[in-house]
Amino acid sequence: PYMFFFEFGDLKVVGSSPEALVRLHGRTASLRPIAGTLPRGATPIDFAYAVHSEVGDRCVSAKINGRVMPLRTRLKNGDQVEIITSETGSPSPTWEDAVVTGKARAQIRRFVRATRRHEFQRLGAAILEKTFGDAGFHLTDEALEAGLDKLGARTIEDLQIGIGEGRMSAWDVLR
Repeated sequence: PYMFFFEFGDLKVVGSSPEALVRLHGRTASLRPIAGTLPRGATPIDFAYAVHSEVGDRCVSAKINGRVMPLRTRLKNGDQVEIITSETGSPSPTWEDAVVTGKARAQIRRFVRATRRHEFQRLGAAILEKTFGDAGFHLTDEALEAGLDKLGARTIEDLQIGIGEGRMSAWDVLR
């Protein structure tokens, strides 16, 4: 039998039953004895993502056999792992180098890609606002929609991301 300890916010679960159920933000996730399915060289990060993608995304630290250890520590057979999460926790892009499971690697990439996309959108929106303001114009969705086809963007969000990434110029939208 495998033991797991799982902590998500105020929720703490210790058990060995594959039928254990845990409530995550209003959704019910089934926990199973995953320790036996992790490949050799797995880390607490791999373990966290094996439990649930939200656990991995919010993982901030881990205890192995009751001792706080770095998240990059390689797990050994029989280790008891405690994952500590935080509402403000998020994966580091460097975690991708530490994990060995495809699920963990894919989830980290997905999270990093979504975060970058959001940051580029915010930057692009700020650049457009400033460019339009400096030119004496008021920025409206109609003005942005008029430039979508001309610049090869499908949505205003795509346009903002393109400008934030530097692939497009805000001045081209203004013209």
